[in-house]
Formats: sequence, structure tokens, C-alpha cells
Amino acid sequence: MDDLPHCTCEKTQCLQRYCHCFEAWVFCDEGCSCQGCRNTEDNSDEVDERAECIMKKKPDAFKPKIIAGDGPGLQQQQQQAAGVHVKGCNCHNSECKKLYCECFKHGVGCSDKCQCTGCGNTFGVKGAAQQAHSDSPEGTSGGSGETLARSNGSSAIINDDMASQLTETSIMDDIHIPAN
Repeated sequence: MDDLPHCTCEKTQCLQRYCHCFEAWVFCDEGCSCQGCRNTEDNSDEVDERAECIMKKKPDAFKPKIIAGDGPGLQQQQQQAAGVHVKGCNCHNSECKKLYCECFKHGVGCSDKCQCTGCGNTFGVKGAAQQAHSDSPEGTSGGSGETLARSNGSSAIINDDMASQLTETSIMDDIHIPAN
């Protein structure tokens, strides 16, 4: 199987960026199952004119979305040549785990260019590189706190003074402080 894209366009005549072939700057071929195709060598002038029109509106339209760079996180080996998305993502609800996420869709981890919240990208979580190289002991902010874990699954880091103040029975029943 070749690495060239093949499209299935029905209404765009293969002259919009929705077309995988047009986006990749290749003409449609026999492997495509498009209808009413205009992205052919015979129509190369029309194809070039359409591409120029798109580039006037958006100069970066046909540039690669993934560039080589330092991939974030400990899962750098899984990333495509440690690439990063040029613009990053802006996910708020999907936790960067669905194809709505530009980074996840292209198989790369989120980076500092991303504006995502609650990142859970399986290819690399935003900020994981900074956490992995943290100077503080055991990856915590100060190294002196304990993890407060509740039965509902939530957790928080508390310091020793706060832990000693937790004396109410109702609170203590809901809290498990792991031993060091």
C-alpha cells in the first residue's frame, strides 16, 4: 500500500482543504473514490489558482501541522519523532483524549503551545516534561506534604500541620493518609 492519500470527496470537487489529496498537494488518482473531481493534472491551472486563493486567506494553510521538537512527558518514545503541533490544542472538555484534539489526532503529545485544561493526552501530557525534571524531592512542590485521598476518588496535598488538625470523626472516616 502506498503512502499517498486517497479521498472520498462527494461535493467539494476535491478543491478544498477537506480533500486529503488537495491538502497534501497531490492530484487525485485511481485509488480515490471521489465524485466530480477537479483535482487532476488536466486541471492543474484551476488547482493552482484555488490553492493560491486559499493561501492568500491563510498563508500557513498547506504547511505541516506537526514539527520536530522536544516532545513533552515520559512517553516521548511513543510520539512521532518527538513532534509537536505547530499551534497546539485548545481542549476544555475532552481531556485531549478524542479526535477533537489536534495533538491527539496527529499522534503527538500536548506541549506548552497548547491552551488545554485537564490534559490527559495518551501521547504526552502538557507540562509533564517540567514535572519529570523538577528539582523538588519525589516530584512534589515542596516535598513535605502528604497526599490526602478521599473515598470518592478526589485527592489533595496537605502539609503536616493540616494533617494534625484533622480530628473530626466524620472527616477522618472519609480520609486515608498513606504511610510513608
